[in-house]
Amino acid sequence: MRHLISRINLVVFILLFWLGANPAFGVSCGETIFVSTDLDSNLVNCPGDGIIIGANNIELRLNGFIIDGTGSNVGILLVNGVKVKIKGPGVIREFYEGILLDGGDKNEVKGVVVADNLFRGIHTLNSSKNKIKENTVYGNVFTGIQISGGSKNKVEKNDTHGNVTGIFLSGSRHTASKNNSHGNSLVGISVDGDDNKITKNQISRQNTGVAINPGADGNDISGNNITDNAGVGVQVQDAENNKIVDNIITNSFSGGVSILSGADNAIERNTLSNNTDQIFDMGIGTVVLDNICHPADVLPVCD
Repeated sequence: MRHLISRINLVVFILLFWLGANPAFGVSCGETIFVSTDLDSNLVNCPGDGIIIGANNIELRLNGFIIDGTGSNVGILLVNGVKVKIKGPGVIREFYEGILLDGGDKNEVKGVVVADNLFRGIHTLNSSKNKIKENTVYGNVFTGIQISGGSKNKVEKNDTHGNVTGIFLSGSRHTASKNNSHGNSLVGISVDGDDNKITKNQISRQNTGVAINPGADGNDISGNNITDNAGVGVQVQDAENNKIVDNIITNSFSGGVSILSGADNAIERNTLSNNTDQIFDMGIGTVVLDNICHPADVLPVCD
């Protein structure tokens, strides 16, 4: 009997090891996965959620397939997950939200097309230290990529277009870098939190390129190429201690940099060309230093 029990335990151990190390196939709409999984077919017209991820430290590989909804629920849902990877190529479309990371941390969404969802494309909610990178996010009715709360999330090398807002950041100490945010109807990158870094992005053809919203303090807007926006290149309203430095801001119809209100913001070493007003400042204690304007404005100060 003792030998039989030992053999059973060995079989159970091998089975558990195999499940953890080998991917599952044949997933259907609304299924919860607990092991690393390779999608092997399209999931079409899912009436609720597409796929729910129910374990930590696993991967969902889309393998070029489509997860398609009917305008409700979430395409891929992860709640309180840790170190989960969602990998493209593949398409998530026509849900209420495309991908939702609700809580948890250190997850990654990479190489996915997220399109035509009725609210947001990719959304992290009170989740930290995630990487949202190299995704194409378009045609979502509200926000392409939204970081709601949390800290130290990285939004990198994504293409966001055709949304209302391309990228939205609340919370603190997030980084949005090397993204191409273009052709969104309202804002390229909108900032609601503190101490975030917006750097080396291509931002074009929105109403406003970068919006620093009321109460968003201590943000660093640097090294971006901001061009051809119908409104303002960078706008600050009721916010303090933000730095707008080393950007190239061109062809903004309503102005290059606009400080509508707020205190102790800095506008330094930017190159501004062919904006209606290069720099418009109604703030208190704004530092304006070493900017280059083409052509130089007479009334709004440049440097």
